[in-house]
Amino acid sequence: MRELSSAGAGHHASAAAGQRARRLRPARLVRRLRDARRAERRLSLLPRSADDRHPVYRFLEPRFADARAALAPQACTSCHAEHTGRRATVEPTACRHCHADIELQSDPVSTPHAELARVGAWDTCLGCHDFHGNHAITVPTALTDAASPAAIERYLAGGESPYEGEIRHTALQDNGTAQEERTWP
Repeated sequence: MRELSSAGAGHHASAAAGQRARRLRPARLVRRLRDARRAERRLSLLPRSADDRHPVYRFLEPRFADARAALAPQACTSCHAEHTGRRATVEPTACRHCHADIELQSDPVSTPHAELARVGAWDTCLGCHDFHGNHAITVPTALTDAASPAAIERYLAGGESPYEGEIRHTALQDNGTAQEERTWP
């Protein structure tokens, strides 16, 4: 008889634990939402240029979930790692994660962007487009006038800029002040 009541008590205890676990789930979701809002608020306080074409906070939008999973672009360090001697550590073909279905109504380029995407010519993007938009450049209309993929790779590795024109805004340090112009090894 005693064993029977112990088994019954065990059943009730596990049922109570299951109910407690179900009650905790909404609290856990609320905590996750609160943490996400805090992160978004912190990112929104970062100084940024109005010209930045790819600000980190933008990647928190739901439509960029796949890009977040592949690259974590919402974190600066996913592309810019300190002490590497490189400007960027991400591959120059990362554009494909967000722009695979690009279609421009009035495409100004001799080879349409949709065609470049279709054939997988992702190494040509940075030849015309500066990722953050911090160089004052005139975007070429022909790929022959764009910076070559090799020139882009050298630039990302710390070499000379393939972009003509002045720098419109400089990179920011963690404390939000402008970083001094850096010479790369």
